[in-house]
Amino acid sequence: LASHRSKPLAHLVRYMLVHSNNLYADSIAKNLTYEYLGKTATYTRMALAIRRVLKERAGIDLAEAHIVDGSGLSPHNLITPRQMLSLLEFVKANDSTLGLIDMLPLAGKTGTLAFRASVTQKPLREHVRGKTGTLVNVSNLAGFVTSASGASIPFVIFTNSITHSPRERDRIRNGATASSHYGYERYVLEQIQAERHFSPGKR
Repeated sequence: LASHRSKPLAHLVRYMLVHSNNLYADSIAKNLTYEYLGKTATYTRMALAIRRVLKERAGIDLAEAHIVDGSGLSPHNLITPRQMLSLLEFVKANDSTLGLIDMLPLAGKTGTLAFRASVTQKPLREHVRGKTGTLVNVSNLAGFVTSASGASIPFVIFTNSITHSPRERDRIRNGATASSHYGYERYVLEQIQAERHFSPGKR
């Protein structure tokens, strides 16, 4: 009776990354599952398809990761920073074909990085592209920093167990202050941007 063609996949992926849209992420992952396995997409099959595609096409083994959905919205998803970094290194090495880096939000300018307190000021403003991941008491950021020498450096920052006093939580919610973890995030990114060797656990 009727048909409707979506916009090109690249447009959908860009929108998903810029706005951190979980519905788009799950829908794209489910379509990947159907195209790759030729079966109706379930979350179990989705995890299988993601593992197989990454193993066969990128040489990345996520056998020890726990994948529950395509958006990362479930707190039961478990992936290490090193595993995520391996994905980013593959993206960087193949970006002339993939074209994914320029789809990511730009610090201080677009999407979820337009107002993220850690990256809105120089030298990070307009020099960080990344994908956020936010749950209760969790704030993650992974992407690429353009260094002082012009190099594109992949990074992963996973921060969990974030807690605040009730008063501080209200101030953050009302926009009166930023969460204190953004200060550490900014410190780490500035060291990467300046291409300094440092220990992430020390300031």
